[in-house]
Amino acid sequence: MGPLASAHFLSLIVSHTLAGCDGDHIDIVMTSRASTPDRTAHLLGKSRGDPLISIKKDVDALIFGGAELIAVPCNTAMAYYGELSSYSRVPVMNIVKLAAERAAEMGAKSVCVFATSGTIMSGIYQRECEKVGVRCIYPSEQVQSAINDIIYRKIKSGAYKVNEIYPLFDQYSSVSDAIILGCTELSLIDLSNYINKNKLVDSSRVLAENAIISCGGTPTGF
Repeated sequence: MGPLASAHFLSLIVSHTLAGCDGDHIDIVMTSRASTPDRTAHLLGKSRGDPLISIKKDVDALIFGGAELIAVPCNTAMAYYGELSSYSRVPVMNIVKLAAERAAEMGAKSVCVFATSGTIMSGIYQRECEKVGVRCIYPSEQVQSAINDIIYRKIKSGAYKVNEIYPLFDQYSSVSDAIILGCTELSLIDLSNYINKNKLVDSSRVLAENAIISCGGTPTGF
C-alpha cells in the first residue's frame, strides 16, 4: 500500500530468490496505488474513503495482467480480507496469518504487535494469534501513539532515525517472547544491529518468503 513499503516488498522477493539469471526469477505484476484511502483512518471512522474499492480495482488489474496469486504488503488491509478473498478469482495471501504462524513456529507463546492503530483496533492479529495458540499483547496507549508517529509522520515522510524504536523494543521484549513488525512501513527500518533481532517477526519478510515458495521459487538469505 505505502509506496516505500511496496518497493521494499518487491526488492525482498527479487533479492531473496535463488536465481542464476533473469529467467530464474518469479514473474511479478505489481501495482502501487498511492491514492488508496488510508486504511487506518477508514477503520477508525475518520475517513469516508473506502480503501476496499481501490484494492478491488488493483485485484482486477493484477489478474488481468496474469497474476495467479496476490500478495498485499499491508497488514491493515487484512481487516478487509474476508471481502477481498471472496472477491478475488485467485488466492490472496494473508500477511497477518503468516506472521502469526511464523511466531508460533519460532516457539513464541506470546507476542507484542507493533502496528497501526487500525490494525490493532480491528483485532486481526488477536484472532490469528489465538488460532495458533499464541497470546497477543498490544502496546500501551502511550507507546502506540509513539508507533503511530514513527509510521505516519516519520517513515512515510523519510525523516526517521532508527534508534527511536529501540527503547520500545526493549520495553516489550521483556514481557513477550517475540515482537511482530505488523506494519510494512516498520519493515523499512534497518534493524540489523538490534541486539534482540532474533525475537522479531518481520511481516514483510515472511510474506515475501511465502510468496517465493508459493510461486515455485527457492527463497534464500532470509
